Amino acid sequence: MTVTKIQDFRGGAEAFELAIKFCYNINFEMNTENIVMLRCAAEYLKMTEEHSVGNLVETTEVYLNEVILKTQELMFKVLRKCEARESVYRYN
Repeated sequence: MTVTKIQDFRGGAEAFELAIKFCYNINFEMNTENIVMLRCAAEYLKMTEEHSVGNLVETTEVYLNEVILKTQELMFKVLRKCEARESVYRYN
């Protein structure tokens, strides 16, 4: 079995799995529990509009702006999630 290690991957294995699902058009739900790690993974993997339109960076930005930032309750949920996992999401 071949194993590939990605050092300092923001969001961990779960975020990587969601990014892969995005690439292969496998349905998954973006929500307050996974949006930050998914956004971090997208940035780390450089899944930007430079590579293709509608890529993961843009998709997560749209979700954050159109869903999360619309209510204080969801904003605070996401902020609390960030605090709880600060070391995982932090960029050096």
